[in-house]
Amino acid sequence: MLPVDPVAGEAAGCFQFCEGKICIAPAREGGGRWQAVAPSSVAAVVRSLEFSWLDGTLCRAVEVAEEGCGEWVPLRQSYSLLSLTDYRKACKAAELLHWDRHSRYCGCCGSSLQWASPISKYCPQCHTEQWPRLSPAIIVLISRGDEVLLVRSRSFKRDWYGLVSGFVELGETLEECLHREVMEETGLKVTGVTYAGSQSWPFPRNLMAGFFATWASGTLRLQQEELIEGGWFRYDSLPPVPDRPSIARQLIDRWRASFP
Repeated sequence: MLPVDPVAGEAAGCFQFCEGKICIAPAREGGGRWQAVAPSSVAAVVRSLEFSWLDGTLCRAVEVAEEGCGEWVPLRQSYSLLSLTDYRKACKAAELLHWDRHSRYCGCCGSSLQWASPISKYCPQCHTEQWPRLSPAIIVLISRGDEVLLVRSRSFKRDWYGLVSGFVELGETLEECLHREVMEETGLKVTGVTYAGSQSWPFPRNLMAGFFATWASGTLRLQQEELIEGGWFRYDSLPPVPDRPSIARQLIDRWRASFP
C-alpha cells in the first residue's frame, strides 16, 4: 500500500475514484459485465496506492482530481455491474484511499506522517504508528413468527426499511451491543441471538456483524432521534428494503426464504 507511480505499468486491477465515484466501462469479454478503468497518462492523480488482494494479486487504488473518460458511478451502484471479486477489490481500494486522505498528520503531535510499511504510517517526531482502522457495528434481523421488524432510519438516503443496527462501544461484546441497540432503538428484548455472518462496508470504513434474533418481550417504541418509523411486516408483504450489496438485504432474503 505504498504510493506508486500512477503511469508506470498496470497492476492486475486498478480502481480509479473521483469524489466517491468509480470509473468503469463495459468488459472486453462482454456478457453485460463492466470492469474498472485505470486512469490515463494525463489524469491529474491526487494519490495512488498499491495493495494486495486476498490471493496475493497486486492491485492499485487511485484518486483523481476530476472525472475523465469512462462511466462514473457511485461505488455502491457498481455492485450490479462489476464481478463480485472486482466489487470487493474496489471496496478495499476506496477504504484505503479514505484512510490515506484522513491520516496525513499525527494525532499526537501534528507532524506529517510517513509510510512505514505497506499497511502502516509513522510519525518521525514522536514515533507514533498508525494503521487503517475499522468501526465495527452490529445489524440484527428480529423476527416474531412470520413477521420481521423493519425500521426507517433518518440516515437513509432512500425511502426503504432496514434492520436495527448500531456501532459497538468500548468494552462491549458484539452480543452486548446487539441487546443494547435493540433496547435503545425499539424498547424490545430479544432471545435466540445467532451469528449470521459479516460484511466489509466501505462507507466509509465499517465492519458489519450480522445476527438473527427472536422477539422475546416488549412493545415497539422507536427512538425518535434515529428512526422515522418502523413496524412488524409479514414475510409476503414487505415494504421496500435495502438492495443486494448490503448485509441487511442478505439477512432479509435468508429469513424470507424459510417460508413457502
